[in-house]
Amino acid sequence: MGSEVSSGCLHVSARPEAVSAYGRLMSLVTGYEDVQAVLADGRYAVPAPPPPGPVGSVSWLRASVCRFANGELHDVRLSAVLEQLAGLSPAALRSDARDRGAALLSEGRFRGGASEAHEVLSRPVPMETLAAAMGFPDPRGTATHVIALAGGYFPGSSPEAESRADAGLAALLAMIGSEDSAVPPLTIMVQACEATAALISRSLASLEAAGDAAGTWSSEALLAEVVRHWPPAPVCRRQAKEDITERGVTRGDEVLCDIESANHDPAVFASPELFDPHREQPPNLTFGSGIRPCPARPEALALASGVIDAWRECYGPSGQAPRPATNRAGRRPRPTP
Repeated sequence: MGSEVSSGCLHVSARPEAVSAYGRLMSLVTGYEDVQAVLADGRYAVPAPPPPGPVGSVSWLRASVCRFANGELHDVRLSAVLEQLAGLSPAALRSDARDRGAALLSEGRFRGGASEAHEVLSRPVPMETLAAAMGFPDPRGTATHVIALAGGYFPGSSPEAESRADAGLAALLAMIGSEDSAVPPLTIMVQACEATAALISRSLASLEAAGDAAGTWSSEALLAEVVRHWPPAPVCRRQAKEDITERGVTRGDEVLCDIESANHDPAVFASPELFDPHREQPPNLTFGSGIRPCPARPEALALASGVIDAWRECYGPSGQAPRPATNRAGRRPRPTP
């Protein structure tokens, strides 16, 4: 989406209609109430991932997590994830993420504006924070491997990304020592990695774009509006387990739920193209709805909030980081050896 600043709010252009990236015809559901209805309907299931590879490969992990499972198997796997999440405190995650982000900023490892924050802050800090909270002895090394794993985790990843993911997973399994006990913590970290990083990067860019007006936004309100505008997973898939005649769906048909369009439904959100953290709004669908909502919403928002807190403590409430200097060619000068 393109955006521009107007009176402290961002005007976001209408997104293009979602296009299937899966090589098959799907029904596209875009309205808020229609997406809610599909996600709450037990006659739909999550499509299965491709067949798993050998134990310890990223394709094995996909076939082992709750995200791509259904029925009783999903419930058993989700129970193990919830048990792991019960040991995490969102308040403590936010505080530690803030401290880790502040340390990186004070070390001078970051030199640019919000557009350059992704690799330095948005990915590593949340993963280091989670790794420390879960008891990994080397949080920084763990984060590096999780980031590699996340890059090839989802079906459709390139062979190169899957190869890097396999290497990252092998290192993580060596740390944990057991494939079975590794799945719940890795489920949480790998599924949080890119999604949380995207929320942080979008939030910092929104602060930068809004200028001084952003100083009136709380981090919570900023994140709530970022989550609505730019869901990290803009679509989700469901497959009919039986004929659903009232929707014209037959068994085996796949449905693409357009979360981003649902979050911009004018029947639900007033002036949906307007980025306004001060708005009063109903719940958006970014973290899911109905039968299978995201179980780690509080933790993800806490991690993102902690990094945003660090940014604003460093650069002020409006988060206006200084832009790097450039030479006449528009390039940043190289540091003196």
